[in-house]
Amino acid sequence: MQHLLSDMLQMLNDPSTRHAAFVHLPIALALLAPIPLIASMILGDKNRAPRYAAIGAYALLAILAYVTAVSGEAASDHMGPAPGVVGALVHDHEEMAEKVWMFALGACVLVAGGLLKKKGVAATSTWLGLATGLFLALWIAAAAHKGGMLVYEYGAGTPKPMTEKDISPDPSAVSIDPRLDFFLSDVRPVLVDRCMGCHRADKARGGLDLSSMATILDGGDDGPVLTPGNAMTSVIYTSVAGIDPELQMPKRGGPLTDAQIEAIRRWIDEGAVWGE
Repeated sequence: MQHLLSDMLQMLNDPSTRHAAFVHLPIALALLAPIPLIASMILGDKNRAPRYAAIGAYALLAILAYVTAVSGEAASDHMGPAPGVVGALVHDHEEMAEKVWMFALGACVLVAGGLLKKKGVAATSTWLGLATGLFLALWIAAAAHKGGMLVYEYGAGTPKPMTEKDISPDPSAVSIDPRLDFFLSDVRPVLVDRCMGCHRADKARGGLDLSSMATILDGGDDGPVLTPGNAMTSVIYTSVAGIDPELQMPKRGGPLTDAQIEAIRRWIDEGAVWGE
């Protein structure tokens, strides 16, 4: 028994394993919580127990979802360097997961509003609560799907995660131009992981798409962002290096490391060579 407890504690000390243990609880609760709410709508005031059960379920879901999101951030930090496609998927998964507890709290308040004495207000609040609960079930299923892809397709958080070489083993990726090799190994993963979550073709915040050299040279809503050969006049560099106090990037996930910032500076100063 003591050995079993020791193994369990050791397992929970690993951020990835801990997140895997937590993540299934809010998923199951989000799918089950609408059931007592629907029962309460059928029974009405005759039996309020299902209503209280639904309120409790969504309140508990909000707590569990918040705890799970925190554990997910720890697992992401512990994951270490990852291929660009994995970093982008992690970013999308985290953005969806961070909103689950807010939706759950909103559903809890709306379901509780069904207890109000004004029948019209109570009925409206109940139906809105049901709609929010069903939307939440679909939302958390989509977030879970992205998490499943990370684990089962890319091995994220497992002892043998996939590397960039596993995903893109094409030997043609090795170029006779060392600047291209440097871009592929040191710069592109940073752009994909830390920048393209907000600046890509389907989500070009500020009108800026960093997914290709053509779109980078097009710039954003405020004008050009890259001057090949001159990092100090390139917004891509000055915004992450802290040089421009009015524009600090990235907005999420904390600042880039010194090594990542230096990689972007070197890439731009050496001509901003691009490759896939």
